[in-house]
Amino acid sequence: PEEIVNRIKVAGVTGMGGAGFPTFIKLCPPPGAKAECVIINGVECEPYITADYRLMMEHADEILVGLNLLMKAAKVEKGYIGIEDNKPAAIKLFEEKTANDSRIEIVPLAKKYPQGGEKQLIDAITKRQVASGALPISTGAVVQNVGTAFAVYEAVQKNKPLFERVITVTGKS
Repeated sequence: PEEIVNRIKVAGVTGMGGAGFPTFIKLCPPPGAKAECVIINGVECEPYITADYRLMMEHADEILVGLNLLMKAAKVEKGYIGIEDNKPAAIKLFEEKTANDSRIEIVPLAKKYPQGGEKQLIDAITKRQVASGALPISTGAVVQNVGTAFAVYEAVQKNKPLFERVITVTGKS
């Protein structure tokens, strides 16, 4: 676990969900806090954004390797991937790929704003609320975006620093 965390740190992997929080910090909880699960956020709560969806459809295997690395680094045996229910192809793909792994659960989620927010996602998946002023780890959950799981795969398996990401370009042509 320590080597995984160090590779993530050295590669400069940060949260790809928008906040850019250093990933290695989430994997090193403060004293008294213990991770119980890793939640991969596959929810895109803004209209027309499809970068995470395309990443899930085109790099599911790598995202699953990233999830397993994150689980090992966090020293947990349970992983969840939350995907909005308006993405049935992604849900089906991940359910097929994890059918023989009881440690990982795919959780279809209602399409509603702000379902992709860390606190809302933890509540929707674990039914635990992050208390006001508390850190998400207080619920036992470590949340990472699908893009972050992919970046973890590249950092640990390919020794690739984080310097690029998939984005959505949309608008009238």
